[in-house]
Amino acid sequence: MESTIEWWTTAMPTRANDPETCAWIIIQQRLAEDDLTGHILEHEADGWTHLCLPGRYEPERSFHTSIGWKDPRTEPGELLWPERFSDQSLKRLEVTMGPYVFAGQIQQRPEPKGGGIIKSAWWIKWDRDEYPKHIDFVLGVVDTAYTIKEINDPSGMMVWMIYSEDRPYGATRILDSNGNSLMMDNTYSEYAPKVLLGYAWDQRLELHDLVTKVADTCIRYKVDLLVIENKASGISVAQEIRRLYTRERFGVELFDPKSQDKAARLYSVQHLFAEGIVYAPDRPWADKVIKQVGQFPAGAHDEYVDLTSMGLRKLRDMGLLVRQPEREAENEERKVYPGRQNEPLYPA
Repeated sequence: MESTIEWWTTAMPTRANDPETCAWIIIQQRLAEDDLTGHILEHEADGWTHLCLPGRYEPERSFHTSIGWKDPRTEPGELLWPERFSDQSLKRLEVTMGPYVFAGQIQQRPEPKGGGIIKSAWWIKWDRDEYPKHIDFVLGVVDTAYTIKEINDPSGMMVWMIYSEDRPYGATRILDSNGNSLMMDNTYSEYAPKVLLGYAWDQRLELHDLVTKVADTCIRYKVDLLVIENKASGISVAQEIRRLYTRERFGVELFDPKSQDKAARLYSVQHLFAEGIVYAPDRPWADKVIKQVGQFPAGAHDEYVDLTSMGLRKLRDMGLLVRQPEREAENEERKVYPGRQNEPLYPA
């Protein structure tokens, strides 16, 4: 795919007999989000007519062309060419190809409908205008790539907010500066905390601009801890933020994913989405996050994928993001007096 895009951008532009009147026509099945069609839709969409004909009709993706033609199908799942590909043959292809290849080549959508490892429907919609009143902890995570070249992934940042169920009688938990729970009489919560995607952005920035934008985001959203992936560019960004923003309230820490690959890291937080404790607001930037995470591993970019797994894993490691059974066991353990449990009341 990379060589095809390089050929398209370096060789093909000079091949037209008359560049003022020529027409370019590309016919292809989709292979991945960053194939030739994906490249054109992202970087050269102006002036193109995109016609997409999935094997099974999806009403939300019904395309109209510039000459007025539209897909004549009306029923969801209606076949494109039943004489050539019957419903039974498409089912066999889906089993043989697997969900990713089938979604690209047959449905012209290089991801399984609803998402891949993390399904889009697993993100719970935060339908209030304001964020929770009582936020326990705010974590910022950054994936750095400080370059302005279009061929590289952009840098990205996410802000994750841990909050407990809204309680009418005040706080249910108190945390110290490191995010550790501090217990007080009758203040533990019976409910597991939730996590909300508070904000996200991705942009191609050079070092100084990247450091400034990250710090401004931390200040704006009152981040408690900023975590940056432990790689060459990330180390430089962390050093600059510590040097320039030493008086700010947020801490800075490097995160080492060790030897786990991107897919393994995302699978490690899949259960949190499946259990319905991850929320996101109805915002364009959140939709971009959900789409990119859902497309992995067939997407063109993956900075939000890394930030999602890194942020949620960090919150799990800190003990701030626990599941309901874990919270119930934690509360039961706290009710037991910890000292001298196995000693007799009177010496024998």
